[in-house]
Amino acid sequence: MIGNRINRITRKWKMSLRHKLLVTSILCLIVPVLFTLFATRYLTRDVLREQAATNVADSLGVVDRYATNLVNKMIYITNYLQFDADISAIVRENWNAYKAGSPMDVVSQVANVKKMALKLEAISFPNERMHMSIVMPNGTFYTNYPTTEYDPRSFEREAWYPELSGRSGYDAFWIGIHANYLQYDKTENPYVITIARQIRNHNGELLATIIVSLGEKHVSQVFSSNVSKQDISLIDSKGTVLSHREVERIGKPVSYLHLMPAEGQSAMATIEGETSLLFRHKLAYADWELVSTVPYDDAVGKVTNVQRTNLIVQLVSLTAFLAILITLMSRLTQPMIRLGRVAAQVESGKLEVRSNISGSDEIGRLGRSFDQMLDRIGEMIVQVREEQTLKRKAELEMLQAQINPHFLFNVLNSIRMRIMMKGDEENAALISSLAVLLRMTINRSNELIPLREEADTVLHYVKLMNFRHNETIELDVSLSPESLPVTVPRFFMQPLIENAFLHGLEHNKGTIRIMAWLSGEQLLVRIEDDGKGMDAGRLQELREKLDRPSGDTSRSGAELTGIGVKNVVDRMKLLYGADFSVHIDSRPGAGTRFTLHIPAKRRGESDTDDESETGA
Repeated sequence: MIGNRINRITRKWKMSLRHKLLVTSILCLIVPVLFTLFATRYLTRDVLREQAATNVADSLGVVDRYATNLVNKMIYITNYLQFDADISAIVRENWNAYKAGSPMDVVSQVANVKKMALKLEAISFPNERMHMSIVMPNGTFYTNYPTTEYDPRSFEREAWYPELSGRSGYDAFWIGIHANYLQYDKTENPYVITIARQIRNHNGELLATIIVSLGEKHVSQVFSSNVSKQDISLIDSKGTVLSHREVERIGKPVSYLHLMPAEGQSAMATIEGETSLLFRHKLAYADWELVSTVPYDDAVGKVTNVQRTNLIVQLVSLTAFLAILITLMSRLTQPMIRLGRVAAQVESGKLEVRSNISGSDEIGRLGRSFDQMLDRIGEMIVQVREEQTLKRKAELEMLQAQINPHFLFNVLNSIRMRIMMKGDEENAALISSLAVLLRMTINRSNELIPLREEADTVLHYVKLMNFRHNETIELDVSLSPESLPVTVPRFFMQPLIENAFLHGLEHNKGTIRIMAWLSGEQLLVRIEDDGKGMDAGRLQELREKLDRPSGDTSRSGAELTGIGVKNVVDRMKLLYGADFSVHIDSRPGAGTRFTLHIPAKRRGESDTDDESETGA
């Protein structure tokens, strides 16, 4: 299909062989490369997405471990504040005073403040500064921050505080994100994440409320240290952003939450006109989640860069290869272009031009063969011109010589008539035979004549041979009626009859038989004698002689025609080619038989006959 399409394109644009080779080579080179690139891109698309999702999951895993570590620290602090013996003693002491309705003495209060300050300082983490508050029902409170910044009893007026009142003492309440309540820390941490827990006795009575707050920046800083274009948010169960490296997005809902996939899975979505890879990861505490979006191109950036580099390398290699291909193709096809130009000049009639292409390859051999063909054509043209000149000369000589034959015919007829008038009919008949034979010998206007005329000529020839050699050779002619109009070459029988006279019968009495009949499309002519014949050796020698090329001729000594048996066979082969064949049979003492197989054509069926008749 591709080959047919290329052929149609090249025919439509009439492209040269060089351009056809270039187009085919370029297509065979570019198509597989493009197919490989597209196939690689298609096959690696899912792999790249999986790899990108794995990378995002790994980065979220790092964030998860960091965030979980912070959450664990906050839970650890609440547990410590709830279950430490010294802190519990201070809490119970304040509770008992509250229940008794009598305030604690100043010395005890000062001692408790110092002791609590040491405890709170002891459990503070140096890298993650947390704000700790313990508020009691009697209004007493302990903090690790200046109370001039914020009165911890104000927590009771927050909207979330009523939700805390109904919880057990072992249930931590994650308040989530809210504005930092400490002015000195608000510049660095505009928002804090807070956890609260209530300490109750075995009767469920409230002993104290623990509030621990952590600056949001401690969480979002790990987001900033991750992939530059990866957007990570810490959200609560309602989809509100708890932590983000962009402060203005904190406390607002995530706009693309409905596009998020299930836990631990990834999805592709268009966010703000850019295709992004979405991923979500649930934390172990507080029903919080980490959600991440990263531009797909950035997620697969390294692999894409490798593919882009690979594409550039392939394009550069392809361009270099095409340049080399075009250069080599131009050099390789230059001899063909030259040969085509020479052929065009030859077509216009300039036969003297030559390609002069050398080389041992096919083009070199073709160029040499083309030049040799032109050389042979030139030689043939010279030969044809010479033959035409000789032919015209021979025709002129023949016209000039026609006067003598006509004169001889008239003289012979006058002699024959005088002899007949004197009553010598036998000699008159001989002269008549001589005139007929002479006329047939000289008149070569028709190369092919009917078989009956050839038989009459042979009859006159035998009469003259009997008279010349003073012998009585009988001629037995048996021709089928349908064979009589079949055309045969003039004088093809005479050398065979002469051969029978001289070599078969050897001037002795005998009989020569001529038979002819049709067999399909073949005329079979048999000439046999009852002479001495030949042994097997001489017969084989004669057969081999007749099978030799026509250049190796032999003469029989016939004076009238100057051609022998070999010449007759060669002549028949030239006229009829492979359609002609001759068979020779002979035995010592039993004579010799020639059987000729000739294509049967009647007058008017052969182009040669038509031309001969027209010339006559």
